[in-house]
Amino acid sequence: SNEDNSVSQYDDTDNRLGGGSGSGEDVSASSSSTSPMRALFAAVRDGDLSTAERAILAGVSPSCVDEEVRTPLHYAAYGGDRDMVALLCDYDTDIEAQDCRGNTPLHLSAARGSTRTLLFLLEYAASVDIQNVVGDTPLHHAVWFGNHECVRHLLEYSATPTMLNLYGLDPYENVMQRSPLAQKKKLPHDLRCSLTLVKQWLLSLETNAHDQRASAETTTTTTTTTRDSKLLTREGGGGDVGTTTAAA
Repeated sequence: SNEDNSVSQYDDTDNRLGGGSGSGEDVSASSSSTSPMRALFAAVRDGDLSTAERAILAGVSPSCVDEEVRTPLHYAAYGGDRDMVALLCDYDTDIEAQDCRGNTPLHLSAARGSTRTLLFLLEYAASVDIQNVVGDTPLHHAVWFGNHECVRHLLEYSATPTMLNLYGLDPYENVMQRSPLAQKKKLPHDLRCSLTLVKQWLLSLETNAHDQRASAETTTTTTTTTRDSKLLTREGGGGDVGTTTAAA
């Protein structure tokens, strides 16, 4: 299962994403609201649905943020807790919320290989091509960390495999040019599968584009031929009428 994929071999996820755990305290919040807010973040961390719901019903915003500008949904997605993600979405949390690095909950699900939370967010209409501060999309993260099931689902939900980050690299090129693992003789299996999926998708896009161009050219040629044929017919018919009129 990719839910608990050995992320450590694909760089340090916590460092790359800005930390996977936090105190859950909004440093900008007043002291009166800190305790209930902490209770919500703690409940999300512990997977305690009833306590999380009680905190929300007590007035804590499900879109509150901590010092990393992360919402409870970020942590639920990062932890792969689909039920908690569903609960927070039921209370209208912001599914597009971006943390201090511009990552959305979908970015974190993609990076962690949390396929169940990723699918839930996609079905909930999370923006599939949203970019973080360095231009990485969720697909960039899924490919980088070798989470091929997430890669497949993102592509099926119309993620754009040609999106470029601030390095000018699409998800495939980003790994091939920047990942230390790309320099190894043999890529890890999951990373190889992820790259293969993206490459196949890119090839299919090129094939479809080629077929569409060929079809458009055929249509244009047919239209031109038909137009010219009609023009010749009209000119021929006009000549006959003129001749007949002159003869009369």
